Amino acid sequence: MRAVLLDIEGTVCPIHFVSSQLFPWVLDHVDQWLRAHPADAAVLQIAEQIAEQRVDGELADHVRALIRREMSTGRKYAPLKELQGKMWHEGYVRGELRAPVFPDVKWAFQLWNAAGVRIAIYSSGSELAQRDFFRYSVEGDLARYIHSYFDTRYGAKSDAASYQHIAAALQFAPEDVVFVSDARAELDAARVAGMRTVLAVRPGNPPQNATGLRSIGSFDEI
Repeated sequence: MRAVLLDIEGTVCPIHFVSSQLFPWVLDHVDQWLRAHPADAAVLQIAEQIAEQRVDGELADHVRALIRREMSTGRKYAPLKELQGKMWHEGYVRGELRAPVFPDVKWAFQLWNAAGVRIAIYSSGSELAQRDFFRYSVEGDLARYIHSYFDTRYGAKSDAASYQHIAAALQFAPEDVVFVSDARAELDAARVAGMRTVLAVRPGNPPQNATGLRSIGSFDEI
């Protein structure tokens, strides 16, 4: 193993962290944030699309509606991801948000770093949101252990080509990378791309078909 590629929710932290803490935090603070950042690029892009659709109402209400749609359908809208990442950044910096990583994460990061194994993250959240998640974790700054961050600009997490692109960016052959996730579809795609795969079975994760997969309950087992 020359690199380990990690999913976040259900792998590094509890599965419902984003839906139960991060999304509600944005819903509660969006009015204040929009008033303070009226010229932000993501805000202007969202406002422009709403204007094109000729939808009436306050911008903050439309942003809330987009967030609720994302929560219910899982659809990712790039300007909204950027906006949420910027909002969460302020929440992390002010100490209002902290990422609840599992207890085995910091130890594993230290061990892998000492062994010369690169740690990379692949998540649907923006790169800024990923960096802040690890920089402001309950275990302190874990971002210092991480070499690379990848989001869906590299492709969908269920698409094998995405993992080929990531391996190329890491400058490793796919078989030198171990991908850890809680989702069977993502692991299948990574395996088609040539990566080795591990299913994370964490408390609260929905059951997955683990046939043919190596399953772990802790990073200690890797």
